[in-house]
Amino acid sequence: MRVYLDNCCLNRPFDRQQQMRVRLEGDEPMSTDTEVRVRALRALVEALGTVEAERFVTLILREPFDYTQWQRQLWPDKSVDEISKAAMAMRSVARNQ
Repeated sequence: MRVYLDNCCLNRPFDRQQQMRVRLEGDEPMSTDTEVRVRALRALVEALGTVEAERFVTLILREPFDYTQWQRQLWPDKSVDEISKAAMAMRSVARNQ
């Protein structure tokens, strides 16, 4: 068995804190699993409506879903730097709202 440990859940303690992006990401308060689930379900209901959101959750639970494989195919024509810049832009927009 392999175990994947993601130190991002620790607010990036091992990264160079002198880098602005690293420091900003580390300053974000971490949400509990329950808070993440609640926000995700609210976002799904807002985007899809109640019935379609429930249908989506049912589909995800019923069919095997390899998140890593899906993510690799999500942006095949984008570099990591391009994806990172887009994510940071979206984050700054969200903070200003």
